[in-house]
Amino acid sequence: MNEMYEYRKPRPEYTRTERLYALAAVVIGFFIVKTFFESCCATGFGLMSTVTAAAVTVFNRVFCRYFGMRGSRTTDVIFILTLLMSLSFTICDNGYVIGLSVFFIIIGNTYYSYASFREGHRSVLANAFRAAVVSPFYEYGSLFGAIFHKEPKKGSGDIKNSVPLIFGLAMSFPVCIAAGVLLTEADESFGKIFQLISSDFLFKITHAITDNILLLLISLPLSMYIFSAVFSRAYKMHHDGELEKLPRVDSRFLPSVTCAAFLAPPAVLYLLFVGLQTVHVFSASVLKTEGFSYAEYARHGFFELCAVAIINLTVISAVMFFCKDRVLSKMLRAIVITFCVLTHLLILTALFKMFLYIKNYGMTPKRVDTSIFMIYLFVMFGVLILKQFKHKISFTKIAYVGAASVLILMSFIPVDNLIVRSNILRYERGEIEWVGVDSFADLDSSAVPVIASHKNDGGIVGQDTTYYFSKYLGKGFSPFEMGVYDFNIPRYNSMKYYKN
Repeated sequence: MNEMYEYRKPRPEYTRTERLYALAAVVIGFFIVKTFFESCCATGFGLMSTVTAAAVTVFNRVFCRYFGMRGSRTTDVIFILTLLMSLSFTICDNGYVIGLSVFFIIIGNTYYSYASFREGHRSVLANAFRAAVVSPFYEYGSLFGAIFHKEPKKGSGDIKNSVPLIFGLAMSFPVCIAAGVLLTEADESFGKIFQLISSDFLFKITHAITDNILLLLISLPLSMYIFSAVFSRAYKMHHDGELEKLPRVDSRFLPSVTCAAFLAPPAVLYLLFVGLQTVHVFSASVLKTEGFSYAEYARHGFFELCAVAIINLTVISAVMFFCKDRVLSKMLRAIVITFCVLTHLLILTALFKMFLYIKNYGMTPKRVDTSIFMIYLFVMFGVLILKQFKHKISFTKIAYVGAASVLILMSFIPVDNLIVRSNILRYERGEIEWVGVDSFADLDSSAVPVIASHKNDGGIVGQDTTYYFSKYLGKGFSPFEMGVYDFNIPRYNSMKYYKN
């Protein structure tokens, strides 16, 4: 029986600095949750979202540096990219870009705290995912351990001794409010004691304190993860080495012959398809068919080609992930390169269709975003080809850095502003038909200055821009109503145009 109790997990010792980091994690987690709810109730994400995202990123880096983990050039690049992406909440109003930025900020911070300890260790992706995402739960309660850690008393007036007391009083506040309300209903004389709370000032203070304490409780699981994401790795790896003892998954079990046989048939199919498309592109015979327009040709099969390109990226990644040979055989490398080249031709076919469509019918956000995504895929397949010659290249890192860089560019460049500017200019030149007012509805607020400048123009452009202001911008928002939580530069400018 005694053998069952031989191993006792050592209790971590927390320093004063780690206590401060724990309190900082509580504050950051609270403001992340508060910013989310406040932004949803206002006009959207804004300045405070930028501040909280940047705070998490800086906290992650500083806490890693505290443990002496400085990472590498890759982690430095990801840190810079994550900081730049946090600006998108303030300088960009494109929901598509902002949503992806949130996702990549989370991924970037998770990878940074992991790679600061693991950089240079080339492990299987499944092991890396577990270490990066799951390992913080090994010391998930370390936040409270650091905050309430007892140290030898140096004096009864030390502020650190008051932290548990303050925390307990704060937790009891909503209980007292709830119980007090019920007791006032139970006894009239007791209720007179609480008549002062009926004043608007005290009611607002009580309401604000109650709401913030509720948000604090909701945010605690997030704060615990933010703190333990760094602390668990430092403690486990440098003190216990427990993460090193975890069993590792070996996902490489497929022979090269199996992988080659898996890729060969689709490659032949794509070769046949590309050959037929080449005939269509250079002869334009399909466009000579009676009743077949440019629009039908451009739309027909475009999204199917996009789906095929994504499937091919998944297939090639799976082959490289499951193949036994870390350095692929010459035969398999030749097939992978052929597969990538054929996918390049499929992407070029899809882009040709889309550019043809834009040339004849103008730009829309969906057409531009899809084109950018296809160009990104084209570059990624080029990286896969390069990896066949230099196997040490990390495709995952390049894919992340490339996607983050594209998002940053789309945040800084007012894409929708350029879209509507180009469409109006090309319509005035007679190069395209008018795109219609319905296309304005998909534009973000960066396009409003251009639309406003044409509101008094004669003809259909002026009519549609006036209709746009009355229908899509008549929401009653004012630039002076925007606060620190939802302040966004393009949205602020658009509101000023509308009010003027």
